[in-house]
Amino acid sequence: MGDLRTAVTIKVMSFNIYHGEGLLDGKLDLQRIAEVVRESGADVIGMQEVDKHFSERSDYEDQGKRLAESLSMDYAYGANLKLETSSTGEPDREYGTLILSRYPIVSRRNRALPQVDSEEGYNEPRGLLETHLNIEGQRVVFLNTHLGLNEVERNAQVNWIIQQYGDCPEPILLAGDFNAEPSSPEIRRLKEVFQDAFEPFGLQDEPTLLEYKDIHAEPAEYHLTKRIDYVFSSGQVQLIGAERINCVVSDHLPVTGIYRLQL
Repeated sequence: MGDLRTAVTIKVMSFNIYHGEGLLDGKLDLQRIAEVVRESGADVIGMQEVDKHFSERSDYEDQGKRLAESLSMDYAYGANLKLETSSTGEPDREYGTLILSRYPIVSRRNRALPQVDSEEGYNEPRGLLETHLNIEGQRVVFLNTHLGLNEVERNAQVNWIIQQYGDCPEPILLAGDFNAEPSSPEIRRLKEVFQDAFEPFGLQDEPTLLEYKDIHAEPAEYHLTKRIDYVFSSGQVQLIGAERINCVVSDHLPVTGIYRLQL
């Protein structure tokens, strides 16, 4: 008899949404973020720079809840920066990462990543949002992170991720803004353990970060400068496709990996 097992195809996205603010027009618009996700057909999304009642810049909204409702997805939120409110009855102000999933999220936790003191004496706290998904009966670990701006700190954070998840028996999918280019030591180290979705398709150097070329131009001009956004996977899933989505609604372009998971 042949192999009677079945497989499911999963599209994974990483998307730094810059709290929903458009790079070109400076407008807050979560709906267009949701439209990019919807049109992409992504099944599981790791988002970075997501606000929860944070400030006026995002209308003090719970952005994770709003996006999940708009897309009819399950979600998990991880606050890496939390500021206590001074007003009685008002929620704390939070800023962090978000996971959206078409599949049920059966467990979730936000884990603090290592911090390394800088000369300035302050680094923004960073975390890794860990979820376990039930994908048609198969348990899959989906991780979302946003690494630090300091190279020494990023190396410590990458080493921690590998230590925690490098030998995981369950399938691993890892999305995030790693603030590091493909040639950096920290990304090279990650690629010793996990598969970069872009590399097999010759996309590894495709830039994903947008920066202003001329902020005073009408309309403002931007250019793509470097790649710092990734989707990685462990050996238990088969990578079958990848894409950079050329839609400018943030200061990052979304990236995707497509996987086949044996059930």
